[in-house]
Amino acid sequence: MIDVVEANKNGPWYTHAEHIVDAEMRRPDHADYDPSTLHIPKAEWHALTPGMVRYWEIKSRNFDKVVLYRWGHWFIVYYQDAMQCNRLIDLCIPPRQRQHIVGFHENHLQDNIETLVNAGLKVAICEQTENGPQMEARIKEEMKTMTQEEKKGVVKAI
Repeated sequence: MIDVVEANKNGPWYTHAEHIVDAEMRRPDHADYDPSTLHIPKAEWHALTPGMVRYWEIKSRNFDKVVLYRWGHWFIVYYQDAMQCNRLIDLCIPPRQRQHIVGFHENHLQDNIETLVNAGLKVAICEQTENGPQMEARIKEEMKTMTQEEKKGVVKAI
């Protein structure tokens, strides 16, 4: 993944090569660097929507993998992973203001995984475990235990 990160800056600043550190704050040139993890600064979490918080919770523990994030009958791929899929699977990246994103229907999952793995990449599949109303109920329940400052960030993001 580091080679893709170095080639472009299509993700948040903390995914750019000059800022990458693993979960233990080690740079890629450190002997014990763990390429499967990514440290995301605490201040950055507050600017994310609930869906992006979940995505980055997963991606930060699977940074060396292309993360296929299920959304209904579709698999969505973001940022540097989208660049990989664009190059290997020929998925078009539509213009976005703040993120690169591609997606494909679940019918193409097996073929696309095969293409990515044959290119030497690792793949992580994130299955959707709740629908929209279930997510809203969970967030409402979680907000009961949040501080006022944390609630402002969630309400703003929703």
